Amino acid sequence: MNQGPEGLTPCSSVPHHITAFFIPHIVGGDPYKTGSLGAGLLVDPPARACFDPNAQRPEGPLGRSLELLGAPGGVRVWEPLPPMRGYATSAAVSLAGALAAAAALGRGLLAAAREAHRAEVEEKTGLGDVLAIWGGLGGVVVRLKPGAPGEGLVESLPVPPGLVVVTASRGETHTRSLLSSYGPREREAASAALRRIVRDASFEAFVEAVSSYVASVPSARPPRPGGAGVLVAYRKKNVSAYLVEADRVQDLYTQLSRDGFDVRVHRPWQGGAPVVEWINPLYAPPWS
Repeated sequence: MNQGPEGLTPCSSVPHHITAFFIPHIVGGDPYKTGSLGAGLLVDPPARACFDPNAQRPEGPLGRSLELLGAPGGVRVWEPLPPMRGYATSAAVSLAGALAAAAALGRGLLAAAREAHRAEVEEKTGLGDVLAIWGGLGGVVVRLKPGAPGEGLVESLPVPPGLVVVTASRGETHTRSLLSSYGPREREAASAALRRIVRDASFEAFVEAVSSYVASVPSARPPRPGGAGVLVAYRKKNVSAYLVEADRVQDLYTQLSRDGFDVRVHRPWQGGAPVVEWINPLYAPPWS
């Protein structure tokens, strides 16, 4: 066990990822090469986790991540967003917890990210979110090669200043259900959208590609198609994401709230790649 600085605890904060479109890539028997291509947005607030050798190991992909790392304990977690809606909360928590545990064990962070990806694949809670969160520096993240960190490849595209992400969610959907309903229409539209971004790796290309995908795939259409100041909008599972000009947020927020949605306003993530910090939880508990 790596004790680190006396009295300090390893903690990690990672953003959430809202996929706009994806193409599954399943390699039987190899969770590290299994993953997905696609594109999405990294947003705040972050999920946070701190290693705690006295905590009970949780179930699900987070627990599996810690098991794969051989961590003798668990983590304390702060997750500000609701699960099973499309925010990639499972991937965010698994990655944050694995990174904190790896630091405590004196293990490399890349190894932790790989095991978090493997846990997501094995638990059928995600395919490409860990890669996007680990490799993306912020804003738009394009997954160009599938697989775990160290196997896959991403590119980050900055979001222009003055834009925020408004999300509207309601209800829960397991990733298994999303994958079971994925068919040729989604794959063809996602492939075309990805080719559009690859041809011109820019924020504008992302907006055009997602708009085209949403027009082709009914399940990706948000409850309100947009409005004044909305550059692009899409739906993933039970969350709809709107990229909107900051000074036009209130109207959209009011409309979606009246429709009965859980509405939140996010900044595009600008914190860069995930890191581990050693903190004193007595003075700044990250889960409070």
